[in-house]
Amino acid sequence: MTRLGILPVGTYSVATGINDNGQIVGHSDITTPGQNRAFSYFEGVMTDLGTLPGGTYSYANGINNKGQIVGYANTLTADGQQTHAFLYSGGKMTDLGTLPGGTFSVAYSINDKGQIVGYSDTPSGPSQYRAFLYTPSSNSLPAILSLLLGD
Repeated sequence: MTRLGILPVGTYSVATGINDNGQIVGHSDITTPGQNRAFSYFEGVMTDLGTLPGGTYSYANGINNKGQIVGYANTLTADGQQTHAFLYSGGKMTDLGTLPGGTFSVAYSINDKGQIVGYSDTPSGPSQYRAFLYTPSSNSLPAILSLLLGD
């Protein structure tokens, strides 16, 4: 068992995903309570992935063999703070949005084709979550795409 460490001024870290190249993702706390940050870890170096615009926290859940990372983070929207699924690729965190009418989404896993799975709420009421499959295309970001489960 190998200790991965923590982000600077943090007190704990949690690893949640690993790819075939040994790249690891997870989250670590930082100085302000409740402000966790997604991280990637490779060859002894832990890197803070940051947050979405206006956000204060992020969590990484999965990584594919291309080094693309998915998770969730809060962001400032016209309706206030919301939690949205993200894709981190090429040094940039991209907001994947929510299912239509939703305000909350989480991405859990990404395969080597870039397909992302997770869940989002719907306007049907509290705790009305639906699974989603995000299939990338040249014009698909930043909206979440396909429902796996019907209403």
